[in-house]
Amino acid sequence: MPDKPEIEHARNLQPAYCQVTDRVLMPHLGQFQSAPEYFGTLFHELLHATGHTKRLNRFKQTEGNPMERYSFEELVAEFGAAFLCGISGIKSKQ
Repeated sequence: MPDKPEIEHARNLQPAYCQVTDRVLMPHLGQFQSAPEYFGTLFHELLHATGHTKRLNRFKQTEGNPMERYSFEELVAEFGAAFLCGISGIKSKQ
């Protein structure tokens, strides 16, 4: 990924991507049930980071229903994380 976002680990953090600071916030690996769960979550948040203006600029749209834009963004992150998990050999429990 060009111009990668910083990844910040901290105890009890909720996984998130902060667009303003271009930072992925993640709990420590030990806070997850398994390594595959951690990496699936990390991939999901990193996919959100691809929308930053320094990358694909997916967040520039301001028109339309905010809930639809949010839902679309979550689908992008979920599908992207699923593809990355597949490429990495990470299997889902479901």
